[in-house]
Amino acid sequence: MNLEKMLKQILDGQQEIKERLDKVETRLGEVDTRLVKVETRLGEIDTRLVKVETRLGEIDTRLVKIESRLDRIETHQNDEVKVLYTEVRKVKQIFNPKVLESVNE
Repeated sequence: MNLEKMLKQILDGQQEIKERLDKVETRLGEVDTRLVKVETRLGEIDTRLVKVETRLGEIDTRLVKIESRLDRIETHQNDEVKVLYTEVRKVKQIFNPKVLESVNE
């Protein structure tokens, strides 16, 4: 093989290597672009997640307030029931047949 052919093969090989490196760099650029898009999307998802967590906290706070209000209503109703039972007992005592008989005598 003569020197000229060898140099031509070396130059052709170098050109092929350069073209392959250019393709790899282009592909890496595309992958990097996709990675940036994925990171951006993850940031958006994280922001939405924070909003959802905040909303859940607000809902939880409202539920605690509602439960507290229901407890107060239940306590108030229990107190009213106790008063009514006391009144019913008084009425029963008044209209107790034995008491009525003693009044009639």
